[in-house]
Amino acid sequence: MHIKLSLVLALVTIVASSGCANEKNGPAGKREADRTAMKLADAERERDEARSQLTQAQAQIEAARMEVKKAQAELAAAQKNASSAGDVKRQLEAAQASLQQSQQQLEKAQASNQEMAQKLAETNKRLEDMNARMQQNATTRPSQTELNK
Repeated sequence: MHIKLSLVLALVTIVASSGCANEKNGPAGKREADRTAMKLADAERERDEARSQLTQAQAQIEAARMEVKKAQAELAAAQKNASSAGDVKRQLEAAQASLQQSQQQLEKAQASNQEMAQKLAETNKRLEDMNARMQQNATTRPSQTELNK
């Protein structure tokens, strides 16, 4: 909620400041400011989506870790409590298969998490670049005396 409020305030400030400059630059300047504001909103939406996907991937990793712990506990229990060699072997094989499957799920979740983290970093970089360009455009507008020359 705080992020959205900050975003709205930033956009209002940008639109207000570009509104003053738009009187000098005409409709082309306003269109450019509108396009920039739309690109900024899109980048922020992408960032929020990437954060959401990253959170989901982290939850999957945690679930996979719990499965690994459970499989390890089952393996330990199977090794301890088996009464005959055949039972031990079957329980051990089942526990090892479960452990291997859980480890594969964990690896997939970690790869997904890494991909989401990279996507989030790229989106944040794009957002920072766009904010910097918008600020630069706001500060590098020509003054009235420069326009009259």
